[in-house]
Amino acid sequence: MNAEDIKKLVEQKISTNPRLRTIARQIESGTATFRETSEYSRIFAEIVGDVLSEHVLSLEDPEAIANELLGYGYENINSILSRVQADIDKKNRVNIRPQKASFPHERAEQFSHSLTDPTVPDTTIQRRANNGTANITMSFHDDYMKENVKFRSNAGLRCYIDRQTNGKCCAWCSDIAGRYDYGNEPQDVYRRHDNCDCTVTYENGRQRQDVWSKHTWEAPRKIEYRKPTVISREQARALEQHSLAQIRGLHLPAALRGSSEIEFDRIDNSKPIPQSLAEEYRNEFDRFTGMFGELSSLNGIDIAPYADDKIYGRFFPESRRIVIYGAGGKKADSFITQSAQVHKESGEWSTGSKYHSFRHELGHALQMEHSLNDDKWSEKLSKIEQIFQSLQNELTDLTPHDIIEFKKKKLSLYGFSNVDEFISESIAEYFQNPKKARSISKDVVSIILGEV
Repeated sequence: MNAEDIKKLVEQKISTNPRLRTIARQIESGTATFRETSEYSRIFAEIVGDVLSEHVLSLEDPEAIANELLGYGYENINSILSRVQADIDKKNRVNIRPQKASFPHERAEQFSHSLTDPTVPDTTIQRRANNGTANITMSFHDDYMKENVKFRSNAGLRCYIDRQTNGKCCAWCSDIAGRYDYGNEPQDVYRRHDNCDCTVTYENGRQRQDVWSKHTWEAPRKIEYRKPTVISREQARALEQHSLAQIRGLHLPAALRGSSEIEFDRIDNSKPIPQSLAEEYRNEFDRFTGMFGELSSLNGIDIAPYADDKIYGRFFPESRRIVIYGAGGKKADSFITQSAQVHKESGEWSTGSKYHSFRHELGHALQMEHSLNDDKWSEKLSKIEQIFQSLQNELTDLTPHDIIEFKKKKLSLYGFSNVDEFISESIAEYFQNPKKARSISKDVVSIILGEV
């Protein structure tokens, strides 16, 4: 069996993997983001590792074939990344050529040579072939992120690095996860352990300054913030008849000027969202912007089937869209209501509202809005991080059981995943009922709104 035979086996598995096929359609349609490319790279890397591990003992020249297989993965992943990067740039009107990170020749050669080690048992060789191939192949995605965020920052764009866990990760990954201004990220933000499936992506912000002349290209747009207010459903419906831009002196994107303008698009063959539920979501959105201000960082809302992966909502910063999973179809209302109640009872979420996932993801969009347009966001974020770290310090001497109870009492288990989730969980709880929100949520929102 030679390298071409191995590649054919890999391609066969890729072509029949349902998730990769879905991502491929998204890439083809121009709707994929770096979260999709990260997931693609992870699954692709696992397939390559599995195939090589299965056949490594029967290969005529495992060292040469492993090295060639890594080169194949490098070209495949970089090709997809460049395609998605070009689509993202086109939407954001950025004209910067994607950069290709260098192939790690020395690392690849050392790994490939380790597959010919006669001093170790066959099981060790197979394990090396699996884990080593997967880890190096996945690193091609990280290397691309690292190379391009550096290049674009040097070109004058404000950039961010975002490392997120899958919600079930180890303590080290949970600790390092977060969203960082480029240049202020932890030294090990790209580091991975075996079988790590964290996502490491980057975003372009607005043009910061000309790196040669140091003159500002585009001054950050100021946004006006209102103090928190609670409005009734009747008031929310009344807002449908008026532009929030007129009421508050703001210039909102056409798609976000009122609940009647919000469109719910279906993806992945999802069932349509019921009209009554869509209306409720629209009212929620109007009330949210009335409380927290404009969300130019949000382009729209998509509905997708629930995949039984404990993910009920997600904000995609590259496309600036929220995806709500499981809100389509006639049974959508009962499904999202029951899911929220279960997660509240277990302490996983801060509220038991059927809108919790939507509100939580709006919280992520709000964070992005401030990071792009709020001159004081770094200072505000630092204050929130201090609160988060102070709470983490209180966990030091607690038993595992008491740690869980502490997190549930203060906010939620998911809220302690990282600072970003801590903020969004606080926003969701505060939005549910400002008067009954716990002190943590009130403090976080007060900081965001500039009241402290």
